[in-house]
Amino acid sequence: MDRTNELLWQRNKLVIIIFWIMTLSSTIPALSNPSVWVSSGVGFVVAAVLTILNMKKNYVI
Repeated sequence: MDRTNELLWQRNKLVIIIFWIMTLSSTIPALSNPSVWVSSGVGFVVAAVLTILNMKKNYVI
């Protein structure tokens, strides 16, 4: 992997960590307000898919 791809992969890794923090912090209000479950579920699915793609190093853009 050349230097550019390595930097992009590290940037994506950082963005995914931030996305997980936001997703997990949104589950706390969802525990008390069931109407927020859908948006928390969608955020969880998106974060999981992005994490899997980044781990496989697919679609590093």
